[in-house]
Amino acid sequence: FGAGHLIEILLGNATDKITARGHDALPTFGVGRDLSRAQWQAVFRQ
Repeated sequence: FGAGHLIEILLGNATDKITARGHDALPTFGVGRDLSRAQWQAVFRQ
């Protein structure tokens, strides 16, 4: 999975791809809501 998919999980966005794979049930789903998508992208670029 790419960074975009991982960021969607951290943000808690239940996209079709995430729910189809059961990633919305992961303990990390939504734990990164305190940061924006742009901030998470910066983290992944590090």
